[in-house]
Amino acid sequence: MRVILEVVSGPGQGRKVPLRAGQRLQVGRTEYADLTLAGDGHMSSLHFALETSVDGCRVEDLGSSNGTLLNGQPVSAPASVYNGDRIRAGQSEFVVHVEGLERQTIVVGKAGAGGAAAARAAAPPPGKITYTAQIGNSRFPMLRGTTGQVRPQQLAALLNKEFPLYLVVDPGRIGQPLPEELSAPEYLFNWFPAESRKMFSQVILSDADPVDLFSWIEKAWGKDGLVCLFSRNDRLDLLAHLRRTAGAYARPTILTPHLQLAAPEGARTLFAGIDAVLMEGAARDEWVLIGQESLLPVVEKLGFKKLSERRAGRTEDPSPDGK
Repeated sequence: MRVILEVVSGPGQGRKVPLRAGQRLQVGRTEYADLTLAGDGHMSSLHFALETSVDGCRVEDLGSSNGTLLNGQPVSAPASVYNGDRIRAGQSEFVVHVEGLERQTIVVGKAGAGGAAAARAAAPPPGKITYTAQIGNSRFPMLRGTTGQVRPQQLAALLNKEFPLYLVVDPGRIGQPLPEELSAPEYLFNWFPAESRKMFSQVILSDADPVDLFSWIEKAWGKDGLVCLFSRNDRLDLLAHLRRTAGAYARPTILTPHLQLAAPEGARTLFAGIDAVLMEGAARDEWVLIGQESLLPVVEKLGFKKLSERRAGRTEDPSPDGK
């Protein structure tokens, strides 16, 4: 069994450490650790350990001051780790690559607020999600569907199979405080003074943060305080691009007119490095998905069914017999 611990954010970003079976790797800020991240001032001298065996892998917090998170949950006792799991310690984020050991999805019986795992597991089968498509001035496909067929967090989880997910969230607008685990929020307007950022700036969340992105979609949808972005671009390049757009991605009522009315060249500039955007529509039960041309084969692969397409005021039925 091959195990690799990769540092994906923080002072040691890019470092990868392979582990052999039966090895115990201690991670911390000082030379007493096997993997030393001296630049992370929020990490303890010995923060956590990753231990492998012939049949599994476990993470253990070593009495750290700020705690260790596994997939956003505090590690209070040694916990099993599976391929793709994320560990958060101090200001650093790690991904564990475990060959041949996948985490099984547990389907719970009810998906209420905070039940994002159940929402993802309960995604509609192929063919049940239908949409209409419109090609506007920007020449980008704009897909529309209803939340009665698929909940926004389910739709985001499906698209997240193909693209990394980022959220632009306005905590004040949706009436939700940021979680305490988010010690260093990535503010959209990061040039504002510290107190102004907290009061007026949107926050950019990604899977590098110790939060459940799908739960945030569920809480924020319908309040004009959430834009879901899907991008395979480098994370730092994407953040820089969002800040250069002068707040166009701040919320749906700002972004929608930009993408609907922009000329093709302007739309391409606005959409640089972004594969797709998911946000609420004008109607209460509507979702809108806008993307590059490459989005269409993706939604077809995921089992979406197109009902009609509109170009320059003309509606076309995709089926030859009009059914």
